[in-house]
Parts: sequence; C-alpha cells; structure tokens
Amino acid sequence: MLRFLTLLALVAVTLQDNAGTTIKKNYGFMDPPFCFVYHRVETSPDVFECNGNQYDCSPDTVQVGDVETFPANCDSNNDFRAFANADFKVRYAAVEAG
Repeated sequence: MLRFLTLLALVAVTLQDNAGTTIKKNYGFMDPPFCFVYHRVETSPDVFECNGNQYDCSPDTVQVGDVETFPANCDSNNDFRAFANADFKVRYAAVEAG
C-alpha cells in the first residue's frame, strides 16, 4: 500500500476532447491521499463552465464533498490550467495543516 501511495506522489493528468478539459491532481503522501479534479466544459458555443471537486483517490474516483464553480478562471485552457495548478497547492496546504 505504501508503494502505491508513493507512486501517486504529485500527478497532474490533463485530458482534452470535444467535451472539454479535465485536470486531475493528487498528492499521495498523505494518509489518506488528497485528490481533486478540475473540469472545463463547453456548455454552448464559446461558453465554458469550470468547476471541480475533491474525489476519493481509489480507482473509481467517487466524488467527496460539493462541486465548486470557478467562473473567473475559465477564459481559456491556459488560464484554467494555471488556476488549477495554483488552486491545488492552496487546497493541499489547507488539508495538510489540518
């Protein structure tokens, strides 16, 4: 189990398709590990919605807690990625601090 958690370390996966962008981030050194997913989805032509939620780090990625909306950070994929990178560090630090 410890080897699995070590492998989770700090991982960022970005998936892009016609549906939008998904960024999964996790930090596996915590017990339990901390995982958060960010979504950028086109709801209509040139209109995007960005949100995210914490998830259970097990393979089924079950949602934990409420979905949060990030309207001010959704202008482009680059803005969204930069926001996700900065936001995850803040969320992880808050969880680590207890």
